[in-house]
Amino acid sequence: MVDETEGLLTLQELAQIKASDAYQNMHKLLIEAGRGRDLSVKEFVNVRDFLISKFSLDTGTRPGPLNNATLEEYFSGKVEDGWKVMLVAKHKCAKDGPAICPMLPDMYKFMEIYVRKIYPSFTKPDKNALFIKKDGNTYPEGTIAKRHSHFIEKCGIHLGSCMAFVDMRKLITTKMLEGCSPQDQAILGRILAHREKTSRQWYA
Repeated sequence: MVDETEGLLTLQELAQIKASDAYQNMHKLLIEAGRGRDLSVKEFVNVRDFLISKFSLDTGTRPGPLNNATLEEYFSGKVEDGWKVMLVAKHKCAKDGPAICPMLPDMYKFMEIYVRKIYPSFTKPDKNALFIKKDGNTYPEGTIAKRHSHFIEKCGIHLGSCMAFVDMRKLITTKMLEGCSPQDQAILGRILAHREKTSRQWYA
């Protein structure tokens, strides 16, 4: 129990991640890429890991759907008021419908730069995955979460192997739930692809 507790993310650490040089530098690098700067392989890797992590840090999105997300699913996502929602068919709760991967307005802008300006220089012609390895190939099933953990370490948060992504997801979504109306709680539960019992027992 003590070992597991050492691996839990706190709100202070979440704020520290977003204030870190590693996190802020990726903002600057993406803006420069949007203006036409060509990225090195190392810079591409850093930007990709940042985006994978930002999905989770912003809205508690699981890494699993990002492992399987395709370009078609990204481009077919709906946009409203600057938000974009991507639906990913292949994920662990697929029988309950597609995974819902929301993007805040700034995340949507960054993803547009990634997909239109950066991605074409690193992908292989026969690949369709949204997030790719530095050699242009797709990630094996269930491995993309390591990029998330790697980036968090770069931000100066050293939770080691104890940190499970679900612990971060619980923190972020529980804080979201605290300010929700009952109607919004039901919507959030749907976005998280939770059954009512799961939400009540582990998140609320």
